[in-house]
Amino acid sequence: MKYLTLIERKIIEKMLRYESASYRSIGKVLKKSHTTISYEIHNNQGHRDYYNAEDAHVLFLRRQLHKGNKTKIERNKALKDFILDHLKEGWSPNAIAGYIKRFYQK
Repeated sequence: MKYLTLIERKIIEKMLRYESASYRSIGKVLKKSHTTISYEIHNNQGHRDYYNAEDAHVLFLRRQLHKGNKTKIERNKALKDFILDHLKEGWSPNAIAGYIKRFYQK
């Protein structure tokens, strides 16, 4: 998989919070580069002094939402609300896309 999962983000959070682990040691556990870990923490930490896995995952999902054909989403308020509501409920972007394709595109 190309991106970190929520589970991997929770591992990062726990290793930082309880073990004060280095980026390299976290990277070894997750089999990811230490630069990937550094990027993840710095870009998904938000405005806090600490890293929170769930908040980081939401920030990631929001960035993913704005990739691709965002004009279709921006033009359709109901579609945008549907996507945002399901992201908040913890659905993955792939699950949302699959649901939309299966039930709403004829």
